Amino acid sequence: MKFSILSTYHIWNGLRKRQLKRTVRSVLNQSYGDFEYILVNDGSTKKVTLPEDKRIVLLEQPHFERIIATNRGYEKAQ
Repeated sequence: MKFSILSTYHIWNGLRKRQLKRTVRSVLNQSYGDFEYILVNDGSTKKVTLPEDKRIVLLEQPHFERIIATNRGYEKAQ
C-alpha cells in the first residue's frame, strides 16, 4: 500500500534549515519504503540541498500561508 507524507516549509534561518534536513533524513530512513514524500517550499528564498530520492516530490510556490501550501500538497498527492 502506497501512501503520501506531506511537509511544508519556509526557511528563514539556519536552525530551520537544519530542522528540515533532519526531518527529511528521518522520513527517508523509515523501514517501509513504499511512499511519496511531498515537500512544499512556501516561498523560501534560502536554498537547501535535499537528498536525491525518487520518493521526494518537491513543489515550489510564492509565500502565501502554510495552509495554502498544505492544500497544494494534498492536490498533488497520489
